[in-house]
Amino acid sequence: MAVDKLEGYADTSGHEDTVTEKIITVNGCLSTPTKWAEFENEWQDYLKGKGFKPDKTTGKYVFHTAPFWSQKGYELMPQNLDEAGKQEIYNHLIGIICKHTVFRFGYGVVLDDFRRIESEFPHIRETWLKKPGTRMSFLCFRLNSLWAESNKYNPSISYRFDRGDRFYGELYSEWRRTTKDVSLDDRTAANLSDGNKAQYIP
Repeated sequence: MAVDKLEGYADTSGHEDTVTEKIITVNGCLSTPTKWAEFENEWQDYLKGKGFKPDKTTGKYVFHTAPFWSQKGYELMPQNLDEAGKQEIYNHLIGIICKHTVFRFGYGVVLDDFRRIESEFPHIRETWLKKPGTRMSFLCFRLNSLWAESNKYNPSISYRFDRGDRFYGELYSEWRRTTKDVSLDDRTAANLSDGNKAQYIP
């Protein structure tokens, strides 16, 4: 019997090298290729209907959360939305996500705690922790594979990360290393790639 394959899309919030940041998170969603296609169609139709402008390079309608709320530096968003209007759009988009995804995942770390562990064990970053986003991504991979197994999906999941994530290069290198080492836990990503929101809407 065929087992549905899952695809994951992930993004991070927070940067380790920014002094104002207190926490870093890795969050994302899993769904099947069919449901992702349905998601993209509904997402695009809704943003177009709400007056968003298409990206000049891809022609797709793009939603960026931070500039949406601040209304700064995002020329593709409808202008002069009041708070109620923004909240209505935001709530509807969350509904589209919930409708078309089968699992939402995430991990977070308080940077002060991360630095405290590193100060107590100076070599732990190079041997295990890596950057916070890298370590949390691997935790997400394991969590998602276990969830997929227990819900009758194929536990071998492909992921796409937002291209702006600063730890992605390290994550990709670590992933390549672990996929070659049979002694390590095999609950990792089946495939790993990156892209921007104008290319890959989820």
